[in-house]
Amino acid sequence: MLTDIQKIFISHASEDKSEARRLEEQLKAIGVEVWVDHNDVHGGDIFPIRISKALNWCDTLLLIWSNAALTSKWVELEWTSALNLNKTIIPCRIDETPIPAILSSSVFIQFIDFESGLAELRNSFNLTKFSVGKDDIPVLSDNKATMQKGNTLKILFLASDADGQSLNLKGEIEKIEAAINKAKFAKSISIYSKLDVCEEDLFETLNTYSPNIVHFSGTFFPKGSIRLSSQNDQVVKIVPESVLVKMFSLLKENIRLVILNACNSLSCAEALSKKIDCAIGVNGVITDPGAIKFSEAFYRAIASGRNVENAFQQALLALRFDKDKISDSNALTLKCRKGLDPSKIVLLH
Repeated sequence: MLTDIQKIFISHASEDKSEARRLEEQLKAIGVEVWVDHNDVHGGDIFPIRISKALNWCDTLLLIWSNAALTSKWVELEWTSALNLNKTIIPCRIDETPIPAILSSSVFIQFIDFESGLAELRNSFNLTKFSVGKDDIPVLSDNKATMQKGNTLKILFLASDADGQSLNLKGEIEKIEAAINKAKFAKSISIYSKLDVCEEDLFETLNTYSPNIVHFSGTFFPKGSIRLSSQNDQVVKIVPESVLVKMFSLLKENIRLVILNACNSLSCAEALSKKIDCAIGVNGVITDPGAIKFSEAFYRAIASGRNVENAFQQALLALRFDKDKISDSNALTLKCRKGLDPSKIVLLH
């Protein structure tokens, strides 16, 4: 059975009752206890008291988010109360209505396509099967649920060695994964990777995974343009800094941090930090071993619950332990959106 997430409160507007029932059926089919108002509120109940009791009872609130939910006072009461109780909140967005700003750090699941949403919810709960048809039997994984108190942190690792510099990109992602797997909050992190990334992959992966951290390793021009592989692998694609910034502006919903672990990337990081909470870039040149060492130490700290500033300083210190990598530590720079303190940004709790 599920070890961390067993009791689910489904919050929804009355207009979204059919979606709530579908989610309820899927969860109950795998033995999860569910509280939904259309089943559990009886005549004579004082509704706010019932909400309070149900929220104290549950582990997680699934927030079915829509335009109707945006204007519902009961939905607002439910999710704000859950927030005050430090409950895990998973917004399930069934239309294009933006998630409330206060929940911007939450990892939401896109339910505009219901089956795709169920698949992502399945991955979050670490279930081997979630969508139940006539011949399907839901089976739980033997592993512990990946989502602990607090939502799953999604990391998207993108890499391109378009110039053929023999960068050890596979080695970098392997070091990152190994560091995360040994850390305190390893089971609260999902990491996705795409090597030899091309222009089309940027849009596909950002739309598909809605990551909280985007990490790019590869090569930039001094003025911030990025070098990518092309779909036919015959030419190098040059993407200007302004285009990259525009892309992240359009797809930034859940992104809290962008790491450009590549030579000459500081200009782009500075531009991105005006749109996204934090960005890390390189002023000039960084060696391949230095870039890998930085990534390993940085993600170890993040996966241990450290704030962004602390993780960045730990990673710089790890480089300075090796005299051959001191210049690499001097090249890396953390930039933040105006008014934000990176020492207050904790991505895992």
